[in-house]
Amino acid sequence: MILLKDFNILFIKGIKVAGSSFELALSKFANMNDIVTPMGSDDELKRSNLNLQGPVNFKYTKFELFKKSRSKFVLSFKNRNENLKFHEHISAKNLRDILGKDYFNKLTKVAIVRNPYSYLVSRYYWSIAAAEFYKKEEILKLSFEDWVKKYPETINENTNLIKIKDKFIIDEVVKFENFDTDIPKFEKKYALSGFEELFKITNSKSGFNKSKKNIKELYSNKSLIETVYYMNQDFMSYFDYKKLND
Repeated sequence: MILLKDFNILFIKGIKVAGSSFELALSKFANMNDIVTPMGSDDELKRSNLNLQGPVNFKYTKFELFKKSRSKFVLSFKNRNENLKFHEHISAKNLRDILGKDYFNKLTKVAIVRNPYSYLVSRYYWSIAAAEFYKKEEILKLSFEDWVKKYPETINENTNLIKIKDKFIIDEVVKFENFDTDIPKFEKKYALSGFEELFKITNSKSGFNKSKKNIKELYSNKSLIETVYYMNQDFMSYFDYKKLND
């Protein structure tokens, strides 16, 4: 996630939606007073090479941590993760809890949304690529359908990031399928000169979006189509996505 205080923009980062490219481009407009969370090493190298603002203000200070939890304060001396205040895919609910309801409500909350069916395929192939790298044979053997059954929480994980008490809280929506039109509109609306160009340059995860099979072929099981629709029904209705084969 990234919070640009001068622009009043809070970007809530989903999974497999080109969120890293979007966040890298937003880093051009960040400064030391903003909140920028760390990304993977490759993306951080890219951010550094482009002389963009790196991670900043994403940890609790020792004083904040002591006030929050004395046990976490003590543990933080051994485990650096104990002092993490914000992380890459933090949910809207947790952001509101940390930032405070009044300030959170004043921010322009931005998110990228993507058709749940294509998202899940991209998530699957990303998982397979990771399994190849880490040599996890048990995952490499899984078909798409079996992988979804093994990790059902992935079906609607992006939905849960941008909802609070069953309500979507996004003020500015960028559609994954409409980058060609939505990205330039976003740049113009918020006076972010050069954002679109940087987004294109830093499109760092596009390789994982190229599935080896047609999406409809992967969703040959009608019950899987229905399950994905059922678990994302409110998301699909709210953001105008259709059930596969409709």
